[in-house]
Amino acid sequence: MLPARQGHRTARRPFLQHTLRIADFSVAMQIAMAGRDEVDLIDGDELMDDFPPEILARNKPYRLSVPVIH
Repeated sequence: MLPARQGHRTARRPFLQHTLRIADFSVAMQIAMAGRDEVDLIDGDELMDDFPPEILARNKPYRLSVPVIH
């Protein structure tokens, strides 16, 4: 169970929809790849094993920063 924090109680519709879509994609990918020897799905912890130290030292090593030009 997740610890109760401020903000968990205030998640709004777009955030919840995004979270559910990510979960749906993850489950669909796992089902589609089940039994296929040529593809290995790895989780975040396995991915982080190969991150360079400067990335691991970040507060949120998974976060991607991209410029938005409009």
